[in-house]
Amino acid sequence: MDVPRLSTYPYVIVRIACEGCRRKGAYRLARLADRFGAEAGLDDVLKRLSADCPNRGLKRFKGAYPVCGAMLPDLGSPTPPDVPPAVALPSAATPLPARRRPPSPARPSPDGAGPTARDP
Repeated sequence: MDVPRLSTYPYVIVRIACEGCRRKGAYRLARLADRFGAEAGLDDVLKRLSADCPNRGLKRFKGAYPVCGAMLPDLGSPTPPDVPPAVALPSAATPLPARRRPPSPARPSPDGAGPTARDP
């Protein structure tokens, strides 16, 4: 089984969120690869970045107190998190606007007397 690594992370921005304490963070993939190595496992990187979580490593009874829920929320997201909204492709449910052809210019009449009505 392949271990997900920084080198296979699909986005430019690595977002981290914790379900326990509601902390969030965003890191550039290139900086994380420089800091931890491109072949570092995502689980290891996540543990090291969330090491200062107040809920990590504490011996608590399950359900009595919050536990660290650090995760990578974008791994399973259908759209990339780092694409600006203006650049994002429309979803399949959103129909594209119809393209209108510009009106055709008036054509001269066959006898040369003046323009005729526009084409339909």
